Amino acid sequence: MKAILRYIRNSLSLRLSLSIMGCTAVIFFVTMAFLYYRSSTSVHQAAIEEASKALDNTSLRLEGLLDEVEVATNNTDWVVVCNLQPDSLFAYSRRILELNPNLYGCSIAMEPDFFQGMGKYFSAYSSNNDGHIETEQEGNDNYRYFEQLWYQEPMKTQKACWIDPFYDYDSGVGAYETVMIASYCKPLVTPDGRRVGVISVDLSQPRMSEILAQETPYPHSFYLLIGKDGHLIASGNQDASEKDLERSDCLVLRKSLQRAGWTVCIVCPERDIFRGYRHLILIIVSILLFGLILMLAFCYVLSRQAVSPLRLLVRQAHNMAQADFDHQLPKTDRVDEIGQLQNAFATMQESITGYVTDLRKVKEETEQRNEELVVAKSKAEEADRKKTEFIQDLTHQIRTPLNIIGGFAQVLQNDCEMLLDEDIESISTGILQNSQDIQTIISNLLTISALEECTEIERTDEVACNAFCQEVMDSVILRYPATVSMSMETKVPDTFCIKTHRKSLRMILRELLENANKFTKVGNITLHCRQQDAQWVEFSVSDTGQGVLPEDYERIFTMFTKLSAFSEGLGLGLYLSRRQARLMGGDIEIDKNYTGGSRFTVRLPLS
Repeated sequence: MKAILRYIRNSLSLRLSLSIMGCTAVIFFVTMAFLYYRSSTSVHQAAIEEASKALDNTSLRLEGLLDEVEVATNNTDWVVVCNLQPDSLFAYSRRILELNPNLYGCSIAMEPDFFQGMGKYFSAYSSNNDGHIETEQEGNDNYRYFEQLWYQEPMKTQKACWIDPFYDYDSGVGAYETVMIASYCKPLVTPDGRRVGVISVDLSQPRMSEILAQETPYPHSFYLLIGKDGHLIASGNQDASEKDLERSDCLVLRKSLQRAGWTVCIVCPERDIFRGYRHLILIIVSILLFGLILMLAFCYVLSRQAVSPLRLLVRQAHNMAQADFDHQLPKTDRVDEIGQLQNAFATMQESITGYVTDLRKVKEETEQRNEELVVAKSKAEEADRKKTEFIQDLTHQIRTPLNIIGGFAQVLQNDCEMLLDEDIESISTGILQNSQDIQTIISNLLTISALEECTEIERTDEVACNAFCQEVMDSVILRYPATVSMSMETKVPDTFCIKTHRKSLRMILRELLENANKFTKVGNITLHCRQQDAQWVEFSVSDTGQGVLPEDYERIFTMFTKLSAFSEGLGLGLYLSRRQARLMGGDIEIDKNYTGGSRFTVRLPLS
């Protein structure tokens, strides 16, 4: 944006063109805004009238459906009161649905213990399931119909009333139905004024939704039927309504169904109301904008031709001020003052460009050599530092076990007769452990040298996994046998064998066990073996030691890396173990989700 503004400020021809177009655009947009305001008001008023007509038609359809329910109920209740017999009640309940296919159900429910010998509950209920009418007796201890709102409300008020949609209980299956129903309920009163029950005729929510979906003034408009307490009863297209309500403002009109206490609302998204109008406005604006762009282009071409000689000289002078000598100013055949100035400027630019090119070349060569020297110096210092640290660490790691072995040997030489058997065994174990440490260091150094140029380790040895794991475990001497135990868990049979490189696998498992032995002072060390799937086998070593911090998960697998400068070893064990595992087609990873200490998993292919 800054570059565009700078270009406009520096271009006289473009400023003139923009000034002309700016005045024209202001007049155009003021006129369009006034027309848009007046016409949008007219469109909005027309939309209200269209939506009102559609709302009136839909309200009439709903009123007709309510009339059908109320007429069917009022024409039947007096017959029911005159024939209070169980069989008659079943017939009347079924007859209402046969004569009025739009109704969902009819229930003629009597007061508790009304019919002697029929039990406490008696309600003749019929339902219309897609044209198939079923009749049954409702009511049991699980469904006490005389405690339901559709029964209590008319009995309490002694007037017919509408009940908002609810899920009724199906006593036949012992569960609530999946279809919501709205009920018109009327008390049954005998000629002597005795209340004997309630007749309830039901409308299904899907039937009301069908009526709401029949007529919409716009493609995405829809109807809502709101209950007495403000909750949604039915919708003509609820999925589309939620989407449209979220995306745009809407025109909402409502009309009350007073007999039921419900409200019918029509929702019309404004993007539908103004779709055609906005499309027309878009076409008009596009045509006018295209005309403005053509006007701008025409003005710009004329202005550019008028100032072209000065513009060329200004651009070249600016390039030289910015130390850009790559663009040469062409010479001209003009003989006036501007032509002479241009030719002189071009000659001067050629001379300066030659000097600048030589200076750039010398500068680039100097910078490149300086960068190479800095990198070489940094690598030399890093190599020297690592060499010094490696020699010091190697000397310390070998000298320490040698001193221990020498001390134990001197004790055996001078005080052998005074030592107890357990002391001699402890000294022998210490000598063996330290000699194994020296052997491990030397073996790691030889191994890293051998693997430097190696690209693959051949897996030609057949190894029985369980026996091999036990063999490796037996070769490890616990450092804290009083507080640490070592065990093996396997999920493969003793006959399970794999093709591998025995020496490399032994070195990997022993390294992991020795690491666990080194850092576990209390608890247990466990070697696991399992077949992951048809292609892989896994060996894992878990311990209850100090564990590894998350930031060290990958660093511990790099060469000469130790988490503590005072720990034993040269920092080669895990590096060599992963290197050998990968050369055999597998890998070693640390379990990042293990929290009891640390767990390392060796994954090797079966074929």
